[in-house]
Amino acid sequence: MRYLIDGVKEHIECVSKFDLDMVEYGPALTRRLRWPKGCQLKVFVEQSKEKGFDNETTKLIFDSCKTWIDGEVPIVIEQSYSDADADVTFVKTPVLGNPSAGAVTQFILQGEEVISKAVISILAVMPESSIKSSFAQDKFRSLVAHEFGHALGIDGHSPFGKDLMYWKSNQLKPSKRDIQTVMAIWSTAC
Repeated sequence: MRYLIDGVKEHIECVSKFDLDMVEYGPALTRRLRWPKGCQLKVFVEQSKEKGFDNETTKLIFDSCKTWIDGEVPIVIEQSYSDADADVTFVKTPVLGNPSAGAVTQFILQGEEVISKAVISILAVMPESSIKSSFAQDKFRSLVAHEFGHALGIDGHSPFGKDLMYWKSNQLKPSKRDIQTVMAIWSTAC
């Protein structure tokens, strides 16, 4: 329950900072994180038996990633962990002690705002067995696409419920405002 209350407080704080006429919500974010080099995010999806996803689930993750690519955001799928900027893996226990979080994105930072690595951890006891229905697949896609938004540098949430980056979004792809926010962040990194 505390996490729901904290989420509502974050939403209210975010909305109070937001100008409704703005086309991107970057100024309302906690921090504007950015990547240091290049103009693309290299993503690795773990497929090992211990921390990885099966082929079907990996395809859902790639599909979620592609929603940002379709919006002109520079993401590349990597086959090697060592070449990747972001790593997607699953965990079997709630992340950061939050039992309601389905996933979390954590950063390794250089200084206060430059990202050197992002780790997207998805909560799943048995990741391949829990997302067979189309409803569950849509929820999973929404969750993963939302976390990719964080990995791209959105450190916080949109105050608008129709945005993928809203704190309890069920959208399947980024809105125009989500894309414009990421592009504003990435324009300072390239």
